[in-house]
Amino acid sequence: MPALTRLARTAGLAMVLVAALSPSVHAHELVIGPGAEGLDTVRIESTHVFIAPESMEDPGEVAATIVTAEGARVDVPVAAGPAELGLVGDLTGLPAGDWMLAHRLPQVWSKTPAGWERGDRSDWPTATHIGKYEKFAKMPLHSGVAGITPVGQVLEIVPTRSLADLSAGARLPLQVLYAGTPIVADVAATYVGHDRAGSEYLVFAQDNLQPVHDAADQPTFEVDLTVAGMWVVRAEHVVEGDAGVDRHVLRAIMTFPVPAK
Repeated sequence: MPALTRLARTAGLAMVLVAALSPSVHAHELVIGPGAEGLDTVRIESTHVFIAPESMEDPGEVAATIVTAEGARVDVPVAAGPAELGLVGDLTGLPAGDWMLAHRLPQVWSKTPAGWERGDRSDWPTATHIGKYEKFAKMPLHSGVAGITPVGQVLEIVPTRSLADLSAGARLPLQVLYAGTPIVADVAATYVGHDRAGSEYLVFAQDNLQPVHDAADQPTFEVDLTVAGMWVVRAEHVVEGDAGVDRHVLRAIMTFPVPAK
């Protein structure tokens, strides 16, 4: 797909895009990146190390969608790719889209004396903590996407300045929406190649991305886009769990290219 090819070239990547290590826990992140150059695919990775996918999500537990410029939603077939590629979303024959979205459906994990195991307290009666974990990812499919309109993810990162006019050295204001409402969340940002060992996010390490407030007194985060390349912004929000779950942890990642000036 030409749009995806342009996106990969703008970002300076022909390889898979992955995320860094979580700033708070050693958690795998769900990240969307361009597929192989010239092919109608995207890659959906589960990892916390740059350019090194570490695990593959179950294709049956990842829902992928294209959002068109008109707001229509089209399901994207997802399948396991070669081991080193993680999941692959096939865009062949689908309408042109503005956004590619992925949703790793909720999973319940228990902290047991032997470590983390999938299942609730009925499966692991000696568990000391039960958590539900849900992940969202989004990526623009071409360089003309403004991005300032929410696409409806339960936890979503939304720029308040157009992505289409960014370049290295710009500042990107953004909000984190939970169920459509701006919130204060744990936010971090970095660019691919900053830390190939995956030990930290660039901006989180600098200033913890403390929120400012806009004219409507809504929490807004600002990211200094210091270099050209593919950038990763990550947000986490924790809410009270439902029956049998201590807490519900939601994570969202937005990836987007930043061209040189």
